[in-house]
Amino acid sequence: MEKLFFKHYSMFLKDKKKLINLKMENKLDLTASIVLFNEDLKELTKTVDCFLNTPLKKKLFLIDNTPKKKFKNIFEHNEIEYIPVGKNIGFGLGHNLIIKKIKNVSNFHLILNPDVSFKVSVIPNLISELEKDKDVSMIAPKVLFPNKQHQYSCRRYPLISELLERRFTFLNYLFKNCVLSLKF
Repeated sequence: MEKLFFKHYSMFLKDKKKLINLKMENKLDLTASIVLFNEDLKELTKTVDCFLNTPLKKKLFLIDNTPKKKFKNIFEHNEIEYIPVGKNIGFGLGHNLIIKKIKNVSNFHLILNPDVSFKVSVIPNLISELEKDKDVSMIAPKVLFPNKQHQYSCRRYPLISELLERRFTFLNYLFKNCVLSLKF
């Protein structure tokens, strides 16, 4: 009886290992999430198209924070999952909903803003950089305005002048030299 149990248990473990390996093979290269509220549909469509054109095994989660599910049935694609929240829970919590859901589903996750566009090579290049150094857990591209001018993104320790310039745009002329002269 004991011998039979171990034989079946051993077969179970082998089958479970095959199943785990199968899951790992079927794992997505990339998942991404976009939190939606009052987005411009034209810009959002451009962002979604950029993501869908990325040559990876991927899935995009659209988290709709609008009370009336404004974006329902707009993006019908097998690589898109629409998640209506029904109320504005905010940018951070919206992304956190997905991060909890996708654990062990993909190798990488992208938090994507709804108003960006990028070339098809950008995300694969970022992933390549992440794979080169396993100590790196987050990465961001160089961000440009439509006129190709550098757009400074958030940093861990922003300067007071940067915070004031971002918050009080009417003071831009006072801080222009301070912010633009920073080296990254």
